[in-house]
Amino acid sequence: LELVNLLRQVVKKCRYVCSVPNADSERIAIGQAILRTLEFVHHHFAWQESLMAILSYPRAAMHHQLHWNMIQYALDLEAQFSSGNADVEGNLCAFLYQMVVCHVLHSDKLFGQWLQGKAANLTDSQRTLFNAVQMHLNAASHALSSG
Repeated sequence: LELVNLLRQVVKKCRYVCSVPNADSERIAIGQAILRTLEFVHHHFAWQESLMAILSYPRAAMHHQLHWNMIQYALDLEAQFSSGNADVEGNLCAFLYQMVVCHVLHSDKLFGQWLQGKAANLTDSQRTLFNAVQMHLNAASHALSSG
């Protein structure tokens, strides 16, 4: 839910800046919102990849590459935004939303399905991790699909 709120804040500020000439203070606020969003996404990816490694997820390397590609592209867009490229705001907002919505509702859903299939064979400690990740993924999926 925190991520959805961050994305909404970025999109709202981007729309405002695109409509108001010389909105420098808003550009700074957008930059800060973008960085908070990227930090949150990076933290989520690191946490998820750690869990994949602990549970020996067979698609972990592919999932890591998806994460890496998304973060690199987002950082490139953020750098363009920070350098004053006026054309990047809409692209950045759309990318941040699509990156998270498409990723969570597709790739993370596959991971969740794999976890469900593995649930019967988990150790007690793996089951604790499994339950925590399921709650996290379900909440994120629900928030993104309803927002």
